[in-house]
Amino acid sequence: MNTLQENKIPVKLNFRWRLDGENNDYIIYQHPVTGMLDILNPVATDIFIKCDGKHTIGEYQHESQVMIGPMMRKCAEAFFVDKLFIGTDGFSIDTGFTGNDYMRCEAVKDMARQASHVIIVTESDKFHQKGVSNLIDLHQVSCIYTDQGIPQEVEEYFKEKHIQVEKV
Repeated sequence: MNTLQENKIPVKLNFRWRLDGENNDYIIYQHPVTGMLDILNPVATDIFIKCDGKHTIGEYQHESQVMIGPMMRKCAEAFFVDKLFIGTDGFSIDTGFTGNDYMRCEAVKDMARQASHVIIVTESDKFHQKGVSNLIDLHQVSCIYTDQGIPQEVEEYFKEKHIQVEKV
């Protein structure tokens, strides 16, 4: 299947798409700019179907299995959670936690506003790297789970900021 047939596919937000899967719980869509075909998982399919067509839905990033953009922000506003677990692409004392994808960082910030506790789960290698965009304000982080390789000066910095560090 190289293209989706125009006469068989409903158009929504300039996307050509169709329901697929045993229970129609997946969507196959053709990106309006690149023409590439992609598949939305059941959660992303549900969000896509509920979109009213008046707002830009955003983008589903298949590799990382995340939805980003205005629709994700709107959906996040409807939920309040005790704990939000996130990863990071890097950290430095000067910049804090960072990510490599600006829109994904914005999605994390949107979700963090709805959480009582934000918990970072990352390997210690990330404390030697720095991403391109700020991921989250340090005062929002309650705890960090990492391995034994966390640099001592970084661990002490977190303790000064009253952020719990768990080494596993």
